[in-house]
Amino acid sequence: MTDVSVKPKGWRRWFWFLLSRKVQVAIATLITSALAHWGFSVSGEMVLAIVGVGSTVILGIAHEDNGRNRAAGNMEPIESQALEIERSRSNNGNR
Repeated sequence: MTDVSVKPKGWRRWFWFLLSRKVQVAIATLITSALAHWGFSVSGEMVLAIVGVGSTVILGIAHEDNGRNRAAGNMEPIESQALEIERSRSNNGNR
């Protein structure tokens, strides 16, 4: 993780979003699907397959990041969040 209090310099100032693995996979997926669509004679099904694989990899990265955060204790379990939401809804309904 980077420290947000330190102002990035150079290329990181303008392209900080490229440090994210999800963004890198999304850009690679878009470039690959565009090249496959316009550069090569492939069917629309192939382009959809490329986009599908890219979105699956992004979902996998998000799942991995979520697991890492939970293991580090940075997030509450989903059950406690759901209970808290349910309590707030029941309290608002009793007014």
